[in-house]
Amino acid sequence: MMKSKKGLILACAAMLAANALARLGGPGFPQNSVALHLLNPTFLTPNRVAFFPLAAVCFSGVVATAWEVRASPPGGRSARRRVCLALAFLLNSLWLMASAHEHHSTALVLVSGQALALLRAYLDLDIRRGNIKSTPLFV
Repeated sequence: MMKSKKGLILACAAMLAANALARLGGPGFPQNSVALHLLNPTFLTPNRVAFFPLAAVCFSGVVATAWEVRASPPGGRSARRRVCLALAFLLNSLWLMASAHEHHSTALVLVSGQALALLRAYLDLDIRRGNIKSTPLFV
């Protein structure tokens, strides 16, 4: 397995752990996500309903990681895409930490970086009409 694949797996695991700790108010998170919402206006922190899509984000991160580890070839665009995904996962973890400590400006910069990393990864997929190749995820 290539280093970038191992890095992607570790970044995904860090993202999942950070999301669980943020939800529970674990070590490094002075308050859980619900308490954070009650302390701040909705436009600064996600409210309870907004945390439901974060579960979908985590799930899609796991699916993307499984796909990249299993189906993508080494090198080239695939390697760059794995690096972008790993960066997005790590920025998500840092965003949660910054939000929990009420550093809202820093959180905005981090989530903007996450969006750019995900956009770069998406653009590297090179999805065009008739350009999608079928690769089985689980054999």
